[in-house]
Amino acid sequence: MSIFDQPGLEFGTFEGDALHETLAPTLSGVVDKLIGSLIPRPAGELSGHSAGAPIEAYVHEVLCGHVGSRCFKPHELLNKAFAARPDLSTYKERLQLLGGPGLGALLSRGVAPTEDWDPSNPFKEKQNDTADSIIVGDDVVNLRGTETILVDAKSHNVEKGSQPPNIMSAKKLAEALHLSVVEESLGATDAFNFDITYIGIEYQPESESLRIVDAKIVSLFKVDEPYVNPNLQIQFDPMTINQDFVGTRSNWARKFMGEFYSLRSEQITDMRNDIEPYAAYS
Repeated sequence: MSIFDQPGLEFGTFEGDALHETLAPTLSGVVDKLIGSLIPRPAGELSGHSAGAPIEAYVHEVLCGHVGSRCFKPHELLNKAFAARPDLSTYKERLQLLGGPGLGALLSRGVAPTEDWDPSNPFKEKQNDTADSIIVGDDVVNLRGTETILVDAKSHNVEKGSQPPNIMSAKKLAEALHLSVVEESLGATDAFNFDITYIGIEYQPESESLRIVDAKIVSLFKVDEPYVNPNLQIQFDPMTINQDFVGTRSNWARKFMGEFYSLRSEQITDMRNDIEPYAAYS
């Protein structure tokens, strides 16, 4: 059974290997479960990670309730995949367990940690993992050829104004997409067999709990021209961001990398202009 046949999941239409006409997963059952939920209020001030952590944990719990054993935290998936193949020990070998090179780059923790991994020294949860949850297809041990969904929750206190949250590093994403595009150009038909999905959460603080009052699920690959801030972080509010991009994930990747190149070129030009007056002193 494919993940797309799992109860409680609704997906858009996927066409062929390049996943043409990709629509963001609606996961309508998940949204229905989230709205109205009460989460125990953490002690202290509601700000940053202290408020987001219990909501992220609850979202993960709900996702796992819908897809069961195919739902993991990133470190859990890495530990399971590497433990299943103790004969593979190099970075390149273990990266192949994580799907294509683009997806592998998003899930991997780097060369040294990957090669140093051992059953007696497993990965632990990290706040800066690319996603909060990973939903996989049929083969947990080898993600190649199955659809993998990276899910990240972004929460907002409705009583407070705030800037749109940082989504992920534009540089990290561009590097991963470049690997997928190169692989696709070499003939791979599943180079883009992954989606990056965000769940926006609006919550209302109450005396002893946090009440989720609204939720929305969007796909990064349907966001037309996502904003990249000066620190090279993609930044948007999942509750209000557009889902207007039309095309394949490969199309989106090529457009994003072109926009990223233009942005970095402008930044480099500005930096050169800033330091030019001091060249004579070097």
